[in-house]
Amino acid sequence: MEDLPDTIVALRDTVRQFARNRLAPLVPELDAEGHNATDAVNELIKRGCEIGLFSGFLPRKYGGTITGLAAAVAMEELAAVDSGIATFFGSVGLGLTPIALSGDRRLFERYFPEVAEGEHQGKPVLWAFSITEPEAGSDVEDTEGSRVARLGTIAVREGDEYVLNGRKVFCSLGNLAKYISVFACVGERSIDTWTCFVVPTSTPGFSIGRVERKLGQRACPAAELVFDNVRIPVENRVGEEGQGWDLNRQTLAVSRPTVGAIGLGIARAAYDHALAYAMTRHQGGKKIVEHQLTQYKLARIAMQIEMVRDLVHRASAHRPASLKLSSMAKVAGSDLAVAATSEAIQIYGGYGYMQDAPVEKLYRDAKITQIYEGTNEMNLLAAMEAILDERNFRRTGS
Repeated sequence: MEDLPDTIVALRDTVRQFARNRLAPLVPELDAEGHNATDAVNELIKRGCEIGLFSGFLPRKYGGTITGLAAAVAMEELAAVDSGIATFFGSVGLGLTPIALSGDRRLFERYFPEVAEGEHQGKPVLWAFSITEPEAGSDVEDTEGSRVARLGTIAVREGDEYVLNGRKVFCSLGNLAKYISVFACVGERSIDTWTCFVVPTSTPGFSIGRVERKLGQRACPAAELVFDNVRIPVENRVGEEGQGWDLNRQTLAVSRPTVGAIGLGIARAAYDHALAYAMTRHQGGKKIVEHQLTQYKLARIAMQIEMVRDLVHRASAHRPASLKLSSMAKVAGSDLAVAATSEAIQIYGGYGYMQDAPVEKLYRDAKITQIYEGTNEMNLLAAMEAILDERNFRRTGS
């Protein structure tokens, strides 16, 4: 999909320049200090309002401009500067997605205008999304695994409220969000009872257990969430009881291409740095780029970037969202990020392993893209499940 609509080209150029000029100066402190870089985090939030990086993920009716293909394009540009920053803003969109997919206009009117108005006033309303538990990670993102997942976050109905108890882990923006889309079992500990709730983080009984120290993507914090008799009104339920599994799958089908786009942005940055280095650095009496082996490495990365971008764009533009294409795009983008950053370090040689080299950070940032939003192994299983369904394959014992 090389021929992008004019509106998306304009968005791409805007985000690219904004990321390079306004966000890049914050990257060193965010990477060094993570969530402890309070001033840099506050400045990141403030600057994100300048081009609508919070409300942009809303449905178009509510002013959103960063949806579908546009989201993939924007995430690639952000990730080319810093993938942690891309994940930071993408996590807000992820938190809002279950609400958007629910089709519940009552929820739309309650939350979406607040997001738009908050950003307009320079006080953005941050959202997060939480499914992962200490003993239930990628298995809650796979049909077979979800049946045996050891789910521990429970919601019990008491009159017009639900009482939540349990823990969630690795929640991006969990320590900063005002609202979190939380998935919990209602009564029985089974994926069949999984239900989504909007949890205001100001609710009594809610707390942050810990904020993780991460290998990379440190601009976006990952937090442990603790629910101790957290009372949530019935009107905060998203969909009906037991619809959480389907809503989760739909959400991931929408969000996974953006992870592929983040991986694509990392790979593009690694390629650009490696090419520039090879064109100026000498080895054996000539520039590194003049060696055929280096040319082979760089040409292969350039080819893969073009191929993966086509898949990411196709998956992002597909309506309704395709879990097969979304999972493939996520795997392709994240695998390319890890491969490209590894090759970039090889081209740099020993200098690439040093913290002063830009490719060192890219290498650290890349790995998580193969893990979050479902490990790549789980994503390949999801893609294969869709393929077998297309072929009307009848599973043994079904």
